[in-house]
Amino acid sequence: MSNQAQLPFILSTGAAKATGYDEAFLPDGRPRGHWAALMAQYQMLSASGLQERVERARQLAADAGISLGYHSGDPAGQEWLFDLLPLIIPADEWQYIEAAVGQRARVLSHLLDDLYGPQETLNQGIFPPYLVFGNPDYLRPVRVAGDKKPGSHLQVYAADLVRRPDGTWTIVADRTQVPTGAGFALANRRILARTLPEVFTNQAVRSCRQFFDGWAASLRGAAKANGANSPRMALLTPGPFAPGYFEHVYLAREMDLTLVEGADLTIRGDRLLLKELGGLQPIDLLLRRLDGDYCDPLELRPESLLGVSGLAQLQRAGRVMMANPIGSGAVQTPALFPFLPRLTQELLDETQKAASAETWWCGQPEILRQVIERLDDYIILPAFYGQGYPVDPLELSPLNRAALIDKMRHSPENYVAQERLIPSNAPMLSGASLQSHPVVLRIFAVADDEGNFQVMPGGFARMPVGGSPFSGILADGSITKDVWVLSDAETETVSYPLPITIKSVEIVRSTGGLQSRVADNLFWLGRHMARIEGSLRLCRTVYSRLLNATDGSREMAEINQLETAFWRHGLVKWEKKITPEQRGVLPKTLLTATSADGPISNDFKQANRLMLGLRDRCSNDMWDILSHLTGPLHDRLQHAAGDIDLSLSVFDELLHNTTAFAGLAAEGMVRGTAWRFLDFGRRLETALFGLRVAAACCGTGLEPERMHLRLALELGDALITYRSRYLSLVQPRPVLDLILTDETNPKAVLFQIERMIEHAGAFPYRRSINPAAKLKQIRDDLDQAVTLFAGLEPGNALSPDPAGGDLSLHLDRFLFEAERELHAVAGELSSAFFLHREGERLLDADWRPDSPVRGEGDQS
Repeated sequence: MSNQAQLPFILSTGAAKATGYDEAFLPDGRPRGHWAALMAQYQMLSASGLQERVERARQLAADAGISLGYHSGDPAGQEWLFDLLPLIIPADEWQYIEAAVGQRARVLSHLLDDLYGPQETLNQGIFPPYLVFGNPDYLRPVRVAGDKKPGSHLQVYAADLVRRPDGTWTIVADRTQVPTGAGFALANRRILARTLPEVFTNQAVRSCRQFFDGWAASLRGAAKANGANSPRMALLTPGPFAPGYFEHVYLAREMDLTLVEGADLTIRGDRLLLKELGGLQPIDLLLRRLDGDYCDPLELRPESLLGVSGLAQLQRAGRVMMANPIGSGAVQTPALFPFLPRLTQELLDETQKAASAETWWCGQPEILRQVIERLDDYIILPAFYGQGYPVDPLELSPLNRAALIDKMRHSPENYVAQERLIPSNAPMLSGASLQSHPVVLRIFAVADDEGNFQVMPGGFARMPVGGSPFSGILADGSITKDVWVLSDAETETVSYPLPITIKSVEIVRSTGGLQSRVADNLFWLGRHMARIEGSLRLCRTVYSRLLNATDGSREMAEINQLETAFWRHGLVKWEKKITPEQRGVLPKTLLTATSADGPISNDFKQANRLMLGLRDRCSNDMWDILSHLTGPLHDRLQHAAGDIDLSLSVFDELLHNTTAFAGLAAEGMVRGTAWRFLDFGRRLETALFGLRVAAACCGTGLEPERMHLRLALELGDALITYRSRYLSLVQPRPVLDLILTDETNPKAVLFQIERMIEHAGAFPYRRSINPAAKLKQIRDDLDQAVTLFAGLEPGNALSPDPAGGDLSLHLDRFLFEAERELHAVAGELSSAFFLHREGERLLDADWRPDSPVRGEGDQS
């Protein structure tokens, strides 16, 4: 078979050529030496087979939840775009990149220490003071005064590089605030290895895994050097709507860090503490994924709701290690590029290895005049991060060009001019063709215990599709590539980092502490999932009858009978009790319950929101189920609104998935505190649903012959059990027993209450509130009520109770009261665990870091 039949897009490379260095092909069209083996392997794949791999990679990324946040309103987030062709760097080139990036990280780390300490570089006049004091990312409150060293070593660093037309690499951006992308790079590598294993295993590609092991070891070492014997480390995230949230979860899992938000943390005395159900736990190190000025609303940004008041003071005092420290963004500015050669010489006594993109700071009058005269020769950038985007004067209209010049003349110190770089081009798969796009390389480095930097052998490459290649923004529609660094016998060594101190590990049965926020989210996720299941059962029951319902038919009578259940379950709304005139409204209004703005959709949206905040707590299987439920299946439900037959099939599929979620929660979660809160929420909502079904089908003053007992059994998923016990004789008391008080029925209300009592007895209480007593009272009342209503048999419908009146009316009132009491139980649980008041645990002046902080009642 010819190459054209096997891989037709290879033949299109000549047409895709662009100016600049070509990463993969020589000028005559032949692959470069280090690309030849890869191209030969890709040629063994058919075009259709390769397209299948592309779709598989996209599905793997979607299943893993890889996205760029949820700020756009899309529950799935912005899709992570990934190209199956890697960018290959030969071993000899990598040695240069590794040394250059490591040196750049060291000089910026030393510069940070100086700027937040003695400021000798400013005193020597190496660069203009405005580049520090005019930089909004230079945060004066965290500067350490006097002779005390700030200890603000840069812990993690990233550099953006491009290759010039002559083949040399140039650094175009420094990332010191929150260097983003290392987790995405590892995810890219794993997806590519799974999608094209036969290609990956036949290439001598250096592993990235050891970089993350070393990073975790470096964090532990930094915390121990600060005095923590057994450091507890956490990753501080802005939350699930941050563009990089997937990476935050990914890094926390890879490096055994606790994922926390600002609301999870508090400060007592001079310690940073994590709010857990059993008490407050000290945190020794924070891997910061939140911009520095948002970290402390007390001293830095008062409007921030994402940080912790007093965190800047803790950093100044050295009471918590920060990686990177608050204020590290001060050196993330292209305005420093012209001064880096001298800074490298002064701070490291070395010659700069990698040149930066040639840059001119416009705050100097002569530079400003030169830049304006030759404006088309430059790209104009803001001097400081976050104040705008690169501007190409050639793309401006005359009016916008004049406006730019006016701004530069008015505030020249806030602009830099950068040479017009031509980045290299790399091939990218695009359907059945190969396209050439500019490529920007991002490389990561982490500090070790000696202040040197270990560089990740790989990274990821961005291929901007529209916009500037140098924006540095991941969420700008860029397509990413895995970066393969080819190994040689001298550089590739396999080693496994060992802990600094090896000691035996004591066997425990605890799953560790649980943040109050996480417990709250788990409880409500359980409630919403059970509520969704109940709503689907109600809708399926009614829709199945709508197919054959006519006026006066049994099906229509059963539909009307369920109006009370729909009302109490929140699927339809009435401000007052349903009147006879309102009977028959349900078939018309029910169709809106599954619409985009309906109550069921609202439950799905709430479950999705909670799921995003629990990404680090969900197993991959549970995440897949939840993603499928709140994504594609939810969309199908909305599209099916009004189509009864299609809706029924969607209801069935949704119920299969909600049942799968319940099964994973029951069989896949360790019986710790997290599982108990999730299960408590499920049990509570399932019990409420059972009470509503009983009230709708067996209450409201109906005579036994008019009670829709079979309907109650169907909604309670108990028809088969009832028939096996009682054959076809359907009577009120055994039906009520089965759906309310049968302890062997996992759908019965009493079964749910018993499980909730069990959970309530195991929760780590720190207050006098305990919902177990109220639950036991509900259980006893429920048992007595069903016994009392034994008179609800054929022929005894109007038998009065001792107090007089119809028994079914009393049953209806009792069920409503039981529902109200269960809501009160939920309120007590919230008061006991989900509300951390500042005065609930006072620490005196003698409190020490080694003092016990965890509550004695922790059962997780």
